[in-house]
Amino acid sequence: MLSFLIPLIILSILIVVHEFGHFIAARKVGVKVEKFSLGFGPKLFSIKKGDTLYQVCVFPLGGFIKMAGDEWGECKGKKDEYLTQKPKDRAKIIVSGVGLNYILGFFCLCFALLLGIPDSSTTIGKTMEGYPAFDAGVLAGDKVISVDGKKVEFWIEMVGFIQDKKGTPVSITLLRNGESKILQIPTKIEQFDTMKGKQEISLIGIKQGHLKYGIKDVLPVALKDYLKTTFFYYKTLALMFTGKVSFKRSVAGPIGIYYITTGAASMGLGPLLHVLAILSLSLSVINLLPFPVLDGGHLALIFLEKIRGRVLKRNTEEAIARVGMSLLIMLAVFTVYNDIINFSVLDNVANWVKSFK
Repeated sequence: MLSFLIPLIILSILIVVHEFGHFIAARKVGVKVEKFSLGFGPKLFSIKKGDTLYQVCVFPLGGFIKMAGDEWGECKGKKDEYLTQKPKDRAKIIVSGVGLNYILGFFCLCFALLLGIPDSSTTIGKTMEGYPAFDAGVLAGDKVISVDGKKVEFWIEMVGFIQDKKGTPVSITLLRNGESKILQIPTKIEQFDTMKGKQEISLIGIKQGHLKYGIKDVLPVALKDYLKTTFFYYKTLALMFTGKVSFKRSVAGPIGIYYITTGAASMGLGPLLHVLAILSLSLSVINLLPFPVLDGGHLALIFLEKIRGRVLKRNTEEAIARVGMSLLIMLAVFTVYNDIINFSVLDNVANWVKSFK
C-alpha cells in the first residue's frame, strides 16, 4: 500500500504546487479565483474564504484552480476576470505555475544533497575487482568525459551507452588529475532481474559515488547541478525532435514514475527528494514547450496576440486547443504503452499471478 501511495503523493505535490503558483499570481494581478481544489471527483468537504471555495475531493491526484472568466463563453468583461487582463498579466499567471515547480525542484535538491544521494555525474565512485574496468586501471575519482567518442555528462547516459555494447569493447576517455586518458575496455555480459524483467547487460564494473554536503556548501553546489540538469533536458528534447535520441527510451509515463519513485523511496529520503526535484524540474521544462494545452502553448498565443494587437478568433483558438488535446491524449496513450513494454509490466503481472498458484 505504501509503495502505491508514494507515487500518488509525489504527483499530487507536483500538481498542487503548480496550481498554487497560478493561484497566487492570479490573486496578485486582481483575478478572482472561484475554486481551488485538492484532488478530483466528488467533493469530500469544502470551505469558502473570501471569493474562493477551497475543496478536497475523493481522488487525491493533483488538483486545479478555476478562475473567473477563464473561458470566452463565460467571460462578461469584468475587471476581475482572467480574459479581461492585459497580456502581460495573463502571462504572469501562466508562468507562475511553472516557476513555482522550478523553485520546488531546486529546494528539494538542496535537502537531498544535505541528506545524501548517489552522484549523478560521470565520476567513478568505485571499481570492482574481477571486472574489466579494474583490470584496465580505472580508478575511483576518474571522471569519464566520453564513451565511444560521445560526450557524456551524467551517469545514466554513460551507463546506457556501456550497457548497449552487447559484449563488445568500449572506448572510454577519462580525466585523471587534469590529464585525459583513452582506454579500450572489454565489456562483460551478465543477466539481471531489473524493473524491465530479466535482461542481459554489458558491464565494465564501475559504481556510482555518493554526494553529501554541509549547510554552507549545499546552495552553490545545488545551483550548479540544477542549472546543468536544466540545460541537459533542453538539449535532450532538441535531440529527440531531431531523431538523434530515441523518444521511446527518453520518456516515462505514470507506470515509469511508479517504478522510479518506489525505487528511490526504498533507498531513503535523500534519493526520494532527489527524484521529486528531477520530476519537478521535468514538469517545468515540458510545460514551457510551445505546445497547445500546455502552459507554453498559452504563452505562445499571448505572445502572438501581443504582436498582432488582437486575440485570435475564438473558433481558431478552440480548434488549436482541440488539436492540442488530441495530441496530448495520443502522447499519454503512447507513454503508457511504452511503459508497459519498457518495464515488462505484462510479464511481471503474469509472474505475480503464478505466485498464487
